[in-house]
Amino acid sequence: MALLFLILFNSCSSSPIREPSSLNLRENCFEALSYFQDRYIKGLKESQILDGELTPINNRERSEVELSMKFSEVEGELTGIHRGAGSTDPTFYALDDGIKVVWKEHKKIKLSNYRAEVLAFELDRLWGFNLVPETVERSIDGGVGSVQLFKESITGPLLKYNIKNNMSEEAIARVQHNLSKQSMFDYLIENNDRNVNNYLFTLEGELYSIDNAASFTGIGFYQKSFAAREEDIKAFLSTDEGEAVFKNIVSSYDESFKKQIIEYIGKKDARRFFGRIERIIQVND
Repeated sequence: MALLFLILFNSCSSSPIREPSSLNLRENCFEALSYFQDRYIKGLKESQILDGELTPINNRERSEVELSMKFSEVEGELTGIHRGAGSTDPTFYALDDGIKVVWKEHKKIKLSNYRAEVLAFELDRLWGFNLVPETVERSIDGGVGSVQLFKESITGPLLKYNIKNNMSEEAIARVQHNLSKQSMFDYLIENNDRNVNNYLFTLEGELYSIDNAASFTGIGFYQKSFAAREEDIKAFLSTDEGEAVFKNIVSSYDESFKKQIIEYIGKKDARRFFGRIERIIQVND
């Protein structure tokens, strides 16, 4: 690896080089050095350094809210919102049409990946989980990242208290169902960073799965195996909603879908993702 770096560095000092095909590097010499640093020194995954434009999966038509989030002017930063910042350090903005959003500029660190945030939303809508708030790719002040619809809600650390003191039996049953659903969703997208700070809830039992930036890579501090999630997964799949989601997963899983996923996260992480889909299909057959 050190020898390869020296070869690239020496080549850059004289003239641009063509990418070594075995590493799939770009033609520009300094981009090649940057790629080497990101992949082999920082240890980033392929999906964390891809930069191709993201389009809706299966040619899904964006909603008016999504279009506003992507193209409306930023009016100003929102203050007084207290949520765990984490490694992605989100900023809260108001757009000129009144929509409130959470902005996460892309950072080349292991737990940050705007492409994963957007893909998590796309899959959520495609399959019908309805857990992830609207999320789009956009640029703000020259930086690229993800924008997610801000939800007025309660942070996860307060769930147990509210179950005990403030929620009806119906709301408790609903939030428990949604937690099982979230467990299956997290298995599929390989979100190994889901903790109580990375979801929101309402007193009516709604659940919002936020902070999906570490998904698809295998990175994270809260890894759970399929066996650890199996009870939740089977509980969700046994419901009418789970059955509908399963049908959507099966019907969407074709070559066109696979190609689009690779464009989002690269071949290696995509192959692992396809393996998780196939395991869910096998378990429920």
